[in-house]
Amino acid sequence: MKAITYQPTSDQFQLSEIPLPTTSDNQALIKVITCGLNPVDTKIPNWQHLVENMDSHFVVGLDVVGEIVDISAPNTLGK
Repeated sequence: MKAITYQPTSDQFQLSEIPLPTTSDNQALIKVITCGLNPVDTKIPNWQHLVENMDSHFVVGLDVVGEIVDISAPNTLGK
């Protein structure tokens, strides 16, 4: 899938091709139709010490509009 990612080694945003994520318990997969970048996204370089294993697949764009394409069921086994 295409995504705008933050590249920590070059301190730049880039249009990248990354693997399609899969859902885990209590998650939804959203097909993004449109995405907005805002001032919060420009602060991502300051988050590097807060995000474990930030790599070149770190997707930016916190404001999205899309449609749900997959919902995982909660894991109720063992409860």
